[in-house]
Amino acid sequence: MARTGTPFGGLAGEMLSRTISIGAIFTGLIFLAVVGTLGTVAPRIGSDLVVLAAAQFLVSFFLAHFTVEGYSDQWERAGRPIPPTEVGTVALRYMALAIILLAPLLVAVRSRDAALAMLIAPTGSAIALLVYLLAVAASPPALLVVAVSASSWSDLVSPAHWGSRFRGRWIDFFLIYVIFVGALFCLVLVGLPIVAFAWTKSTETLEATSAGVALFATGFTISLLGRLCGSFAIPPAPEATETRPASLHPSLSQFKGVVAARSEVAGGSMPPTAVAASRKAALLDAGARVEQLRATHGADSTALAAALRELDGTFLPHPSVRQALAVALVAAGRQQEALDVAREAIPSCMKTGSVAAAALIYEALLPSGETFGLAKEQIVALGDALKSMKRYTAAVKVYAGVLSSNAGDVKAMKGMIAVAQTLSQQQETAATAARIYGHLISHCPGSPLLDFVNAERAKLDRKAV
Repeated sequence: MARTGTPFGGLAGEMLSRTISIGAIFTGLIFLAVVGTLGTVAPRIGSDLVVLAAAQFLVSFFLAHFTVEGYSDQWERAGRPIPPTEVGTVALRYMALAIILLAPLLVAVRSRDAALAMLIAPTGSAIALLVYLLAVAASPPALLVVAVSASSWSDLVSPAHWGSRFRGRWIDFFLIYVIFVGALFCLVLVGLPIVAFAWTKSTETLEATSAGVALFATGFTISLLGRLCGSFAIPPAPEATETRPASLHPSLSQFKGVVAARSEVAGGSMPPTAVAASRKAALLDAGARVEQLRATHGADSTALAAALRELDGTFLPHPSVRQALAVALVAAGRQQEALDVAREAIPSCMKTGSVAAAALIYEALLPSGETFGLAKEQIVALGDALKSMKRYTAAVKVYAGVLSSNAGDVKAMKGMIAVAQTLSQQQETAATAARIYGHLISHCPGSPLLDFVNAERAKLDRKAV
């Protein structure tokens, strides 16, 4: 039988080798120091629920740190620490998934005594509860994988997102448990003789050795589990397929060489070989990367667009990068390229909840009149996003575009009214507010909001007198 393997198998080995280091002791020291501090201040907090939530967050935060490290090496390559905000977001998503998983238990079992009574009773409910508890105990790897790879909170409960990480990869996922449990077993085998040898020397030596082994074991456990889950969360690269020439009928076998040669010429290549697709990592500090490129290239839009294009091709698509790329292409006068980027980026941003990025791309390409196949409700949502960002001119143009095709659109009209009300508060923009009201009065004569618009316009006129 031919030997086979998966990319994750190699990554898992790399994560294990990186975890076996002196750094595990420092990780364990920091973790136990933080937990010890929480235990010291717990009596002063007075609420067991708050203490429990804080302890859960601390554990989640440490796990999330190493999960993010295993998921992307961009900070390591840049020589910078992983931003705490990124780790905190993953930790909170992990906690949310854990709460969802535990919710049925909290609803079905009101107290610890009730759970023990149910487990002791030889019934089908006891078996079901035992299976459920085993599933909960084995769930952290799956929850960490989903939490670190989610691009939005909705991904946590998205079947499509779960499927993108686990479909067809159950053997690789089981490998996480095999490596983790096996590594811990080997750690016990190595640690016990060391502690036993220290016991033969003195009590002080025993205590110091035991403390060192405990610190290493704690840090090793946390970092190994996080790194394994993070590396598994990287979506597998599509397998390269090898195309084979069509088989010939036996009567045409004499022409086999001629047909093969013509096939190579027509295809422009020699017989194909399997080419491994490069693995793209997620870009978790996209905002900082974009700002760095803007600072580097300044007003040179062409160079900025080229740098952003390279960044977009190196990592998995990110809304911030796509938005910056579209704007840079517009500034460089490459309108058609910007439209091509926007046609793919805007629907993708809307789908993942990155409405602000989609709105900024839409704003940059407003002169083109392109709607990118969006529904009227989606375009109004883009206008609302621009309004929230105080980009009032662009927001009004978006709303006006919707009203030009449907003068009765209440949401678009409310958006324009909201902008006009905001602008009317300042003397220097009051004239702009008056023009917005005038536009609505002339273009939306049948709207149920027209009386309100007339009243606001009259109020503005009285202020001007």
